[in-house]
Amino acid sequence: MGRPIPRQTRSQANRRSVRESTLLQRTTTPVSTRSRRARRDTAKKTASNFPPSSTSQAAETPRILRPRTSQTQNSGSIQKCQCDDQCLSTSCLNRFMKTECHSGNCALPWCHNRPFTNPPRHRFEVFDTGLRGQGLRTIKPLAPGFVIEYKGKIRTESSGRPYSSYCISLGNGLVLDASEMDTQARYINHSCDPNCEVWNCIGADNKNHIGIFAKVAIKAGTELTISYFGSSKDRGHRTRPRGSDKKCLCGTDKCRGNIWA
Repeated sequence: MGRPIPRQTRSQANRRSVRESTLLQRTTTPVSTRSRRARRDTAKKTASNFPPSSTSQAAETPRILRPRTSQTQNSGSIQKCQCDDQCLSTSCLNRFMKTECHSGNCALPWCHNRPFTNPPRHRFEVFDTGLRGQGLRTIKPLAPGFVIEYKGKIRTESSGRPYSSYCISLGNGLVLDASEMDTQARYINHSCDPNCEVWNCIGADNKNHIGIFAKVAIKAGTELTISYFGSSKDRGHRTRPRGSDKKCLCGTDKCRGNIWA
């Protein structure tokens, strides 16, 4: 009968047995399993260094409904304007940016910078101008500001359709064609010294809207005019027929002689 193993020697033997068992398990574990475990452990260690993915963020981040001061859109966080004059002046950030006010970017329940959502009830009349064809005039006096929206169908300049004098350029090869729309705005004629101007605006629906705005106060019975050529990349303007020059008949002191000059 052999001698009993001392207690310390037994502990050493147990530790040796555990090491041998662990080594055996490591050698028998498939490489792919070890790789997956390593990647999982690495991911746990580094997860806090990166923003959550869209799926995990949607599941873990609480959703804030109707924020009081800002909202999140495609362009990021938008601050609400805090106007105290019903957004009448250019101090209104939205008006300055040619953007229509709505509940998401304006702190007021109602204001004057919502021309496409709540258009004013102006009255116009289509009349015969003589040499310049049909035109549009106002029946009642107009204050400076929004007059009427220019509505039409959006198409590309290279769509192959015949040129229409009712087209307004939207940029990026797109035009707004009002030839098939029942809108009085399409009868507004050109002038080298216009009393109105054309602006490409962003409506409350986050879509582009072409608006006609009075530059000055306009008396009743006055014809509405715009510059077909435009003077800013932000403004819409009539599209020029390829290879054409059209004599201007506006008759103003600032007449350039050609509409497209």
